[in-house]
Amino acid sequence: GYVSDSKVSRRGAKLAKEDIDRAWQSDAIVKTRVLKDRWVAEIALPVKSLGAVSLSSGATWVANMNRSRNVATEDKADIQFMSWSPFLRKSFHDLGRFGSLRFVTAPTDPTKAIMRNGSFETAKANGQPEHWYFPGDLPPEGKAGAFLDTTTYREGKHSVRIVNDTQRRVIVAQVGLPGKEGQLETGKKYRLSFFIKGENIVLLDGGNPKFHGAYANVFSHRNIFFPPTKKYTGTFGWKKVAFEFTSMPPLKGATKIPPDYLRLGLQDASGTVWFDDVRIEEVE
Repeated sequence: GYVSDSKVSRRGAKLAKEDIDRAWQSDAIVKTRVLKDRWVAEIALPVKSLGAVSLSSGATWVANMNRSRNVATEDKADIQFMSWSPFLRKSFHDLGRFGSLRFVTAPTDPTKAIMRNGSFETAKANGQPEHWYFPGDLPPEGKAGAFLDTTTYREGKHSVRIVNDTQRRVIVAQVGLPGKEGQLETGKKYRLSFFIKGENIVLLDGGNPKFHGAYANVFSHRNIFFPPTKKYTGTFGWKKVAFEFTSMPPLKGATKIPPDYLRLGLQDASGTVWFDDVRIEEVE
């Protein structure tokens, strides 16, 4: 492969040859490595070479790092391995669906509500990811249960895979979210986001036709389900979803307030679902 720099300053509805400055140099340092199961590209890009761009909290850069085409005849699930942006529908000119880099100020308060081990990268001695509760008496591979998956993932090198064939519900959970006494702050707005992938998720015989499929569930003095109506079913490649919600106050008269939790589940449905890069963040 090769690396080349060019600067584009579009002045009309269509890109013209004179809009491209091929003499421009970014002074970027690019290194690649071939590993056993992947290749890695690392880029050090001097911000000063980009002109007047903002790196303040909230600034966003649109980016398609691999500049790979969206091949219309290929399985959409495979596109994720060829592009920074698995959501492209047209080609690498589909600007509105490129990935983005969003700059944020690193939190200084460790009690802020940020998911612990949301990408499942650190594991306990028993092979389960730290800070997550899995169903007890885990069955062998191929049966209903939850597993740490090291072959299918969207971020890092792990994901959580939930499989169901006969059970009403299979869930994994993080209990005690990182806030005061394990609770989100009442009245504050949060954003839950995660990557999800599904395979053959269908209603079980005798299952609830109004509530079946894969979902995420936040408990903050009330149960809140995401999506709020129809759950994820069928077969689909990795996609990122996000939902905003407001933490609720305790019920009147409650004497014992349990810690808040997040659950990822597959209910009243057979099939397989993967979750990765799970986050809960405060909305500014």
